[in-house]
Amino acid sequence: MRPRRLLPSALLAALFACNGDADPPVAAVHAAPSASSSTALSSPSVSTSPSPSPPPTPAPPLSPRRAAALAADVAARSADLRSSLGPSARIQTVADLFILVARDPSAPLDAVASLIQRAVDALYAGPFSHRPDRSVVVWVFPSEGAFEQAVSAATGLTAEPKGLGIYDPTQRLVLARPDGSGNGSYLHEISHPLEIADFPHAPAWIAEGIPAQLEVVDWSKPGEIHGKAHFRLQTLRDTLAGKDRALAASVNLDAVFAMTDPVAFHAGPEYLRYACSREALRWLDSMGKMWKFYSLFRDSWLEDKTGVAAFTEVVGKSPADATADWIRWINSREAEGAAP
Repeated sequence: MRPRRLLPSALLAALFACNGDADPPVAAVHAAPSASSSTALSSPSVSTSPSPSPPPTPAPPLSPRRAAALAADVAARSADLRSSLGPSARIQTVADLFILVARDPSAPLDAVASLIQRAVDALYAGPFSHRPDRSVVVWVFPSEGAFEQAVSAATGLTAEPKGLGIYDPTQRLVLARPDGSGNGSYLHEISHPLEIADFPHAPAWIAEGIPAQLEVVDWSKPGEIHGKAHFRLQTLRDTLAGKDRALAASVNLDAVFAMTDPVAFHAGPEYLRYACSREALRWLDSMGKMWKFYSLFRDSWLEDKTGVAAFTEVVGKSPADATADWIRWINSREAEGAAP
């Protein structure tokens, strides 16, 4: 979900009081998919192999000065949490960066910690090159009801979907909905601070498209993390086949590259912008080119602020010329399988 500034006093009150599991589970949504979108996809066919890519270069560690500053920040925030929450709260540091907090003993703290560590290891094995030097607090809830209670109190959202999670960059805080699909909401949200540190000038479609890759993931390649098909693919298929031809025509790569402003990205058909961003990047990943494009765009941003030159170099076609290939992939059996 998009980074969102929360209300500190209401948030803390909600979190410190959030022990119960009284509310019934709520259907998980994230940038609400269109009403016609189905989460079910047919079985995948055999995918073509991606083109070879050079071996990744692991992200260098923080400098001694920045590592010490991060350690001090983690220690101070952890002490504040222990003082505020009392001895019954469980607090655990993951990847020297994320401070996981659970008030309820049934919250899946250990499982979420293991998942986050695995994702961080994969992202810093090559894709990301710059590490944050300030901590992020991640609240782990025992149920969807507890998550809903905290978000409602903190944001005032009650009558509309509250999403699968929130990252507040001002407070460096993650709230994520526990779910039954591998807790991809946690991976989406914790990737926001990692990506902000790695590519602070990323346009909106990259800033949301990369975290969206992690909503449903494929771990089949040791040490790597890839996005798998889920409802966002069906969103694009439904849009392309729908009666609104203007909306269908908006599913093109030139439009994706124009999604630069975060305010505009989250206005209007937000669900469609999420789907276009995720599936454009997942298409690149299916060819083994997503991280090559991302890295080239990040490293050449001063000269190529749109990313079009980086895309053209990596793909061999401009976004306009590659749109037909992308749409064919969207409608193919290959798109339904895990990324290779």
